[in-house]
Amino acid sequence: MAHLGHTARIIISCDNLEDSIDAWERIGFVVESTFQGIVRITDGQVLVTLLAEEFDSPALAYFNSAPEILYNSCLDSGLRVERNEKGVVKLSELLGLDVYVHPREIEEQELPSGEQSPLFGYFDGLAVAVDDVTETRMLAEDLGFFVQEEWFGDTAQSDVTDGLMLLSLRSKLATPMLTYSAHIDEDLIQSVTQALGSNAEITRHESGRAWFVRLRMPEGTLITIAHEDE
Repeated sequence: MAHLGHTARIIISCDNLEDSIDAWERIGFVVESTFQGIVRITDGQVLVTLLAEEFDSPALAYFNSAPEILYNSCLDSGLRVERNEKGVVKLSELLGLDVYVHPREIEEQELPSGEQSPLFGYFDGLAVAVDDVTETRMLAEDLGFFVQEEWFGDTAQSDVTDGLMLLSLRSKLATPMLTYSAHIDEDLIQSVTQALGSNAEITRHESGRAWFVRLRMPEGTLITIAHEDE
């Protein structure tokens, strides 16, 4: 099968675009461009597009110079795939979420700078719920992903990447979320609390030490930060 593309973004549906832009900027994302209800932002590690449109969110958007090759490969493999009049290919729920592949020449590729988030550390991946971790991982490998780490047991998890996007395929997950790891100290807690108020939830050990942070953005996107010792 063809790989998904040369550029990848997380796309997020927003009810109130201005509120979402403001909140994402307050947690360290920077606006790259704004055009007709399309706002592109980044924290240096991951590219995100905020859209004033309604769709299952978050989703993935890839850009590919020849998406028709991917479309034909998926058809030949019996996978559920759609293509609209603009040549956009949609893979529905194959990787735990919708994936859109847009036609765009490789000369127009956009890549993140690679710098870690200024507020909460390293991007671990977009976590998605799947029914069968092994089966979905095998499909991801057919689409150009490779395994970084895997865990099996009561809660199965396979972390995969195609060099553009990190996905964490999980057997027990209520909703997709962006996951980060950072050294969670009181400065970080103060920063996220100032940024999002009651939409920043802090989980602490009995000792009082914070070890997990969950953020809910205005449009409903979840971001989690797990504590990582230095």
